[in-house]
Amino acid sequence: MGMVRVMGREDELHVQIGTRARRLPTWLVSAAHVRTVVVNGREQRVPFANHHARQIGATTTACGMLAVNWVNFYSSAFEPGEPGACGRCATALGSLSSAATQSPAPG
Repeated sequence: MGMVRVMGREDELHVQIGTRARRLPTWLVSAAHVRTVVVNGREQRVPFANHHARQIGATTTACGMLAVNWVNFYSSAFEPGEPGACGRCATALGSLSSAATQSPAPG
């Protein structure tokens, strides 16, 4: 598979697997339970039932659930409107984004 390396600032992480690098989502999908499905002839793991928003390295989700042993889906950004997305995570992320846009600029 090659070398895996994570690089970048804390607010903008990139992962390099072999010779390919890509930006990781700020809030990725994390789930306690997964299932295997076949997509285009290839097996892949997907969240089973509900999934949550979690930042890389965090031990809890955006809604505050302890998620130490949960599976992270590094190629999937958390989308609040998707089926199975945690409503409390969506609300927490909405609160964070509105607080960021309402904060006065430093100066």
